Order: sequence, then structure tokens, then C-alpha cells
Amino acid sequence: MKTRNGFVSNSSSSSFVVKYYKKEEGKKRESFLAPQQVKKLKKYGFKITCVCRAEHYDGEIIDKEWLKYRERSGVYLGFDVVCNQDDVVYFLLKNNIAFTASCHYGDHNLFYDGGKHFYRIENVGRQVEVESRILGTSPSKAKKEWEGKWFEEINVDKFLKQKDKWEAEFKKLMKDNK
Repeated sequence: MKTRNGFVSNSSSSSFVVKYYKKEEGKKRESFLAPQQVKKLKKYGFKITCVCRAEHYDGEIIDKEWLKYRERSGVYLGFDVVCNQDDVVYFLLKNNIAFTASCHYGDHNLFYDGGKHFYRIENVGRQVEVESRILGTSPSKAKKEWEGKWFEEINVDKFLKQKDKWEAEFKKLMKDNK
């Protein structure tokens, strides 16, 4: 049996934010998404928010007055997930939707701007803090472990193909075990 590597996590919380639109007073609304993208995002479960940083999104629902006030700086669509944030990443990449994400309780962030790559950036300070408390790891040992590994550029097409392969293997495994 193969093990799955990548963006799989156990009992973790991740938040995603997608820039939707902004509207300055006296000007037309400037949308950052195509209408079909908005429809797909809302069907998936994304909700309107004024929170622009994924780590701050907590699924809150805002009232219309607050939304009107915040339109000048930007309105976003947010989504929270517990476990397996790779499914959300796959959905967003497959639909070419730019996003930011705070994953595994903020241990790393993901960024995608619609290009050929997306980026995974480790929050090394947080990781070192956890390792030092739980494992007793010193910052100097953590430096050796993390040096040069905190920023990863990931090819979108390769990620999507790998995810499709995992899904096919999983479906086969489930079918074989019936």
C-alpha cells in the first residue's frame, strides 16, 4: 500500500481566502473573479467576508452595513476546512482561482496568483516554537533542519496530476476492498 505525501494533515485546521471585488465610492465595482468562478466558489461553500488574511478567517458572516463599509478595501470569499486541505487546493487550482491559505493551524501558508506555480511557505518560527516545546529541540538544531527548506515552488500541473493519480488509486483501493 502506498502512503500519501503532500498536503494531507491529521486534525488540522486551514483557512482559505479569495479576493472577490472592491468598489470605491462613485466608481464601478471591480471584480477579480469571473461569474462562473464565483458560482463555483459559493457552491463549494466559500462565504463572503471582509477578512483579507487567511489566518484571520473563522467562517464569520458579516452584515450588509459592514460589507458596504468594507467594499473600498476589498471583499473576499473565505472557507475553513478541518483535515485534508489538499482537496480545497485542488479545487482552486483546477478552476484557476487565485488564493491565499493558512494551513495546519498556521504552520505554513499557500499562495497562488493564477500562474504556473503556487507557493508553500513554512512559518519557521512557529515550527521551531512547537518543536522546542514538544521535542526539546534547540533553535540551532532547528536552523540546520529548516535552512533552505522553508520556501517551496510547486508546479500546478504536476500537483493536479499527482492528486488525480491519488484519487484513482484511492477509488481502486476502495473498489477492491468491497
